[in-house]
Amino acid sequence: MALAASRRPVTRRGLLLPIAGIGAALLAAAVVPVSTMSSGPTTCPMLLLTGLPCPLCGATRSWTMLLHGNAADAMRLNPTAPLVMLLAIVVEVFLVRQFVTGARLPRWVSRGLFPAVVAVVAVYGITRAVLVGTGAWVWPG
Repeated sequence: MALAASRRPVTRRGLLLPIAGIGAALLAAAVVPVSTMSSGPTTCPMLLLTGLPCPLCGATRSWTMLLHGNAADAMRLNPTAPLVMLLAIVVEVFLVRQFVTGARLPRWVSRGLFPAVVAVVAVYGITRAVLVGTGAWVWPG
């Protein structure tokens, strides 16, 4: 028996965590110096456990590069990360709008844009992991 999805409306308080989380990620990428992105520990559990990059490996560094004006390096690190950043910005805008006015997330975001971005990231991530695993691609991470 499948569990039914909750149809309760999201409360204003329930919007605070996603708004803060997306905002913090974007702010951190904007203020963290690019120089700190070239060194440091690997934090991706999939990469640490399997040696293969996850679909979003390189996204943190990509966002930082992008927000510091280095689009070429951002795309080299993870070409789907700018697309994910665009989705994060769109969702952030609509969540803030929902917090302020009560207007819900538009269907074209929740039923169109979000699944499309997830599909692109998944296909890219799986393809990259297979190519890295077979030695056909050297992962820069």
